[in-house]
Amino acid sequence: AGPLLAQWGRGLPDSVIAGQNIAGTVALTRAAPDGDEPTLSADLSDFGGAAEVPLRSVGDGRFRFEGRIGDDVPVGPAELRITVQQSTPSGPLSIRLSRRFIVLPSKDLVLLGDELGRGWESSSSRGAEALVFDGGGPVFAGNSSAAITAAPLRRSRVWLLEFQPTPPVRTLGYRALRFAFHPGDVEPQEGDRFDVNVRSRTTRAVSLLDDAERDYGLDLARKEWQTIEIPLQEFGEFNGPVELVSFSSNLAGTMFIDEVRLVTSAPPITAVLETRSDAVPQSVHLEQNYPNPFNSETIIRFALPTTQQVVLEVYNLTGQRVTTLLRGLRTAGSYDVHWDGRTSRGQSLASGIYLYRLSTGRQVMTRKLLLLQ
Repeated sequence: AGPLLAQWGRGLPDSVIAGQNIAGTVALTRAAPDGDEPTLSADLSDFGGAAEVPLRSVGDGRFRFEGRIGDDVPVGPAELRITVQQSTPSGPLSIRLSRRFIVLPSKDLVLLGDELGRGWESSSSRGAEALVFDGGGPVFAGNSSAAITAAPLRRSRVWLLEFQPTPPVRTLGYRALRFAFHPGDVEPQEGDRFDVNVRSRTTRAVSLLDDAERDYGLDLARKEWQTIEIPLQEFGEFNGPVELVSFSSNLAGTMFIDEVRLVTSAPPITAVLETRSDAVPQSVHLEQNYPNPFNSETIIRFALPTTQQVVLEVYNLTGQRVTTLLRGLRTAGSYDVHWDGRTSRGQSLASGIYLYRLSTGRQVMTRKLLLLQ
């Protein structure tokens, strides 16, 4: 053993989130008694930072490192390296500590918005025409949506819409596939199919229309935008990165798709607390928020008779969505959602009347609330 010895401090996480801080301590447990004061530096280049970031002493032989992880740092393993150096009469001394962290995404990975996401390509086949952006149809978010025009050769055949990433995408840190769908001029018929697949080495397709156990909330009779969220675990075990995301269906006509994305597991900025009780109602129920009016926090209560896909959103009076409070599969029971009156980006909303809307499968319920700052 040399005269220099250091070790990582306690409480370091195994994973970190892109766009947030990485921080911790290193304990210097031994140094040459006849040498100068040791210096410590961190190499944060794997995290989008500088290669030499000085550590500062916090007492008791401990030194703290801190830096911001870049927004575009690739998801996956990244190595943090700490160099300890000391000048002595017999020459310079140096040791290095290294630790691997897993970088998780802070934002959703967009496959399709106003245009295709960066690194994604789309293709259509088996009776589906190429995607048309800004085709004059309804828009869910942004400035345009993508129109799918399909005419299957036979009712028993399905058309195919595929999204392929280059290179394949790690699923680490993503929890669900979410997209918005508008039926357009499609007329529902018996035997309709609409399947989604997130393909890795061993995965399976998810049926949105004929799954007897799950209701993903797709209703072709509702001529409006519908948000579908499918947990990635529904597609099976992922033994590798995502190679393809595909939609297949026998629907005929022109329909629209928008905001296709892999949803991050990182917690949202908006401060929302959700609690559940086991009380099961006879039907879906959305209560008036309380207190109302409110200025710091309000509670929105709803109840589900069965397990369903749920979306709870807040809109202003012009119809613009300001935040999503809850989204995903929920079991039967009663829920209290605590909201602090901020947007999805953490900004405080102005005083006024807002609408909160609960969408559960084939039901949509809306109530008003009053925010007073």
